[in-house]
Amino acid sequence: MTGMTDNDLTGDLQAAVRDAQAQGEPLRIRAGGTKAFYGYPVQAERELDMRGHSGVIAHEPTELFITARAGTPLSAIESLLDEHGPSCSSPRAPEHR
Repeated sequence: MTGMTDNDLTGDLQAAVRDAQAQGEPLRIRAGGTKAFYGYPVQAERELDMRGHSGVIAHEPTELFITARAGTPLSAIESLLDEHGPSCSSPRAPEHR
C-alpha cells in the first residue's frame, strides 16, 4: 500500500486507558474533531488523541473490505481506494431482507 504510513500506537493507547482507569479519571477520546458535536459534552481533563494511531491494517478490494486504525484520515483511505479500488462511489451490493 504505497504512500500509506503505518503508525500502530496500540500499546501507548492501552497504557493511557489503564492509567486513567487506575486514577479514576475520565478520558475524552478525540481524533480530527469532526464529530465533536455528537452526543454529550465530555467532562474530562485527560484527552486520548487518536490522530497518531493511523494506517490501513487490511484491504481486500475484491471483497469490498478495509480495516483502518482510528486515526486514519478519510483522505488517506480515499487515496488508497482510488489507487487500488474500489472507490467510495462503487455501487452497493443489494440489500438482503
